[in-house]
Amino acid sequence: MKLTVTMYSPELTNQVLSLIERAIRSGVHYIYLKAAEALIELGFPEKAYIILKKALTDTEDVNDKLHALADLAIALINLGNIEHALKLIDSAVVDLETRIRKNSVIYFSTINAIVNAVMNVYKPENAAPIVKKLINHIDDTYVRSKILVSSVIIPQVHEGRFDETIEDLISDVKHIFWRVFALIEIAKYFVKNASRKSSALLERALKLIDRIDSAGDRARLLANIASVFASIEKENMADRLLITAVDLAGRESDIVSRSLALAQIANILVRLGKRFEARLLFDEAIDASRRIVLEYEGIRSDYLPEVMNGIKAQIVEMLAKAGEYQRAMELANEIGTTPWDIGDYYWHSIALINIARGIVKTSSLNYPRIGFLSIHIPDDIFSRQKGLMKGSLSAFVDMEMKMTLDLSAWSRYMILEREKIEFSHIRSGSIKEFTLVLKLKPDIETKIILPIIIRLNGTKLITNPTRITL
Repeated sequence: MKLTVTMYSPELTNQVLSLIERAIRSGVHYIYLKAAEALIELGFPEKAYIILKKALTDTEDVNDKLHALADLAIALINLGNIEHALKLIDSAVVDLETRIRKNSVIYFSTINAIVNAVMNVYKPENAAPIVKKLINHIDDTYVRSKILVSSVIIPQVHEGRFDETIEDLISDVKHIFWRVFALIEIAKYFVKNASRKSSALLERALKLIDRIDSAGDRARLLANIASVFASIEKENMADRLLITAVDLAGRESDIVSRSLALAQIANILVRLGKRFEARLLFDEAIDASRRIVLEYEGIRSDYLPEVMNGIKAQIVEMLAKAGEYQRAMELANEIGTTPWDIGDYYWHSIALINIARGIVKTSSLNYPRIGFLSIHIPDDIFSRQKGLMKGSLSAFVDMEMKMTLDLSAWSRYMILEREKIEFSHIRSGSIKEFTLVLKLKPDIETKIILPIIIRLNGTKLITNPTRITL
């Protein structure tokens, strides 16, 4: 298998951490969980671990404690501490099953967090019965389908699994929006892996879209399908679908759905190089979000500001992913930050976390990549137990300093010839090659998760991704 890791500058690291630190100043407990999840995603599991330990001690809410335990387990997995992670996950699953038997109130976000943790550490065949038992408790078809797709199906496909088991899982997704979403995400995976299966999956998705009532939802899905068609050089089809998507979004009567659809289409247009058209749609989306308190019907008027701010926070994330950081921050600052208004404070914090995510995903020109690491591990390492890992490090800018790849967490699964690989005086454009003899330990029952910690003069860099899962 081959792994590629992109390294970003210390300036980017500081910017991202600063945004997340501002977010957790709100003191809202759930923000600790969302901030920790973002830190894990962005490559800072040790910082997430500290926040989650605080979250566990600062709440008496059982759901929040279970959620924090699940996130803590994932942080430990990323740090290479599998034994402790397994104990936490098993404990959380037992506690959750007990609450299910007692018909206690359970948040779907708690179930989703535990499902995510189970899928992260166990092999699919061992995780499946645990996950099935947990999500069968969820009566809401939309929520159950969302968890099944985002936490079960897509992670397995990203690990290279697409077989009858996955097809059966797709059939279990009863909400049509999420079934179409799953097909699109699987198609994206096959595009990245040069497979011809993408077109067939997209055709399946298109046949289902007319069964979705919401024009805004249909618009969002069509724009996603268009982006995949564009990536397989079917530009005419992509353009036709984008025109239809924009038309559907403009005709959506629900202003909340309309604003989200317009923003998501704009985000996709940026990825396709249509930045001018994207900015026009972002303008429409932002304008619609500001009018929610005036036009939205069907809920109590005192809830409308919170609905509006929740939508703005989602648009902030799309702006950030599109590289529109200044506009993202301006919109985030429209959301109230007074400490006595917890709803506004919450959404402002979420918006800041979303900007941090977006900055890393788009690698702004202000925060350039500094290096690119490529590692190849033999695909047959499981059968022959031993292999020669080969890798190379190339730089985009001069790094007249010491860089260390810390692979010490790999010793859980492998006997390594050395745990740290060090480089110095890396010139822009230069390539440093290395090899490492590794031997797989016997009787490994969990997934093999291999964190890579990269430090520049002792400072940890943002890397994407930070681990390999075999």
